[in-house]
Amino acid sequence: MPVAHYRVRFIKTLCDDTGHAHKCVEGVVDIRRARDRDRAVQAAKRRFERMKKIPRWGLYADTFELDIEQDGSTPNPKRAVVRVA
Repeated sequence: MPVAHYRVRFIKTLCDDTGHAHKCVEGVVDIRRARDRDRAVQAAKRRFERMKKIPRWGLYADTFELDIEQDGSTPNPKRAVVRVA
C-alpha cells in the first residue's frame, strides 16, 4: 500500500476595510504518514490545536485545505476543502 504525505492548511477568511474577503493561512501542518485521509486530517487538527494552545481548531480557522502527495510525486491537483458547520 502506498504511503501518502498530507499537508493541511488551516484558513481563516477575513474581510478588509472595503469588505472584500481574503483567505489567510493561520497554520500549516504536515503529516508524513497516515493510513488514510481521515486519520491524517484528525492528526493535523490535534497538532494545530497543540501548536496554538487552543481546545478546538475552529477557534482559529474557518476551513482547511488538504493536499495529498503519493510517494514523493507531485501534489495531487485536487484539493479537499472542508468548512466548519
